[in-house]
Amino acid sequence: EFEDISPVGNGETFFAPGPFGNGVTDRPLVADPDVTEVNQAYISYSGFSDTVAKYGRQRIVYDNARFIGDVVWRQNRQSYDAFSVNNTSLSDTSLSYSFITNQNNVVGANIDVDVHSINASYSGFSAGKLTAYAYLSDFEAANANDNDTFGLRFSGASPVAANKILYTAEFARQSDSDDNPNSFDHDYVFLEGGLTFGPGITAKIAYELLGSDNNRTAFFTPFATLFKFQGYADVFLAPTANSTGLPGGIEDTAFTLTGKAGKVNLYAAYHDFNSDEGPIGNYGDEIDLKATTAFGKFTVGAQYAAFNSDSAFPDVDKFWLWVGTKI
Repeated sequence: EFEDISPVGNGETFFAPGPFGNGVTDRPLVADPDVTEVNQAYISYSGFSDTVAKYGRQRIVYDNARFIGDVVWRQNRQSYDAFSVNNTSLSDTSLSYSFITNQNNVVGANIDVDVHSINASYSGFSAGKLTAYAYLSDFEAANANDNDTFGLRFSGASPVAANKILYTAEFARQSDSDDNPNSFDHDYVFLEGGLTFGPGITAKIAYELLGSDNNRTAFFTPFATLFKFQGYADVFLAPTANSTGLPGGIEDTAFTLTGKAGKVNLYAAYHDFNSDEGPIGNYGDEIDLKATTAFGKFTVGAQYAAFNSDSAFPDVDKFWLWVGTKI
């Protein structure tokens, strides 16, 4: 699978970062540089019962992509040079392991790593699915990012009359490892409750914490699908990708509402961002809006994000309009 990303017209109207970036640092960030690459090239084997193994450049996504994902939103999707195996031979159980040696991120950088990823889930409970995971990361050129992350996640839904109550609870602990010169312990917390009602309407409230260690370093997720979290304006895109960019951590309280108007899918969200520790306090708040629909083989979408800063971050307004099709 190959990808080519090229700007239409003037490619200097935005800041594209990374090794293939345009160097226009005084313009808004759009993390889609001009790049051509092999996105996937792997061999797979499924000759063993209920088991699939892959070796080569591939996409890897665990759970909701908060820790390891393929960043489906970006023009250049993230992939990994890895060996991976998934087994489902046990009832209601999925066991996954991957050994990643290279991260091919969205801006075209190839990052040498040694990452052991273990993810095990059990969905036999009537109330939902329980997942346990361990992500052990060693960065060849950035020892300050070496870390071990262990966590538990439970997510499910329960019917109430004609509606459903939705719930998710997750906790993870991240500590320094290998050659990391720093000593830290970070907490990750995610709590979400929701309700489905009416014609396809879902309302949710969520709290997410990427905790700080005494305002020195904070929980970070360098392999995540970052655009999916902390607002569409991408204000916190870079700080949450490393351990030093936002040492006070982030608390994100979010309210979301999804539904339909005819054939149009609608989404609205409000985020309130605060630091976990340190003098900054409130970072700001954000409103996100999205609408998508289909016309035959074509998908059309519009999206808007507005971040209002209460700190040193700039105010950000972004608007997207896109058309897609499959041949």
